[in-house]
Amino acid sequence: MCIICQTKDIKELEGLNKLNCTGCTKLTVIPNIKGIKELDCSCCYNLTVIPKINGLEELDCSYCSKLTVIPNIKGLKILYCYD
Repeated sequence: MCIICQTKDIKELEGLNKLNCTGCTKLTVIPNIKGIKELDCSCCYNLTVIPKINGLEELDCSYCSKLTVIPNIKGLKILYCYD
């Protein structure tokens, strides 16, 4: 289980620069966490939604087969999205 699923108050994660949720099967929606620059949610097979996260520079959503909503990728420097 990843830190997002374990955290009761998502504000506790604000200010992190990098967040790795790789392989979390319980994660269905990434909350909008202020300050995240790098987000790795690869292999989160039940993930369906990633919101627009201001300041996000790097996103890895590889192998998220149920993903239907992704943010506007304008501003991203690196995007990984393998299927």
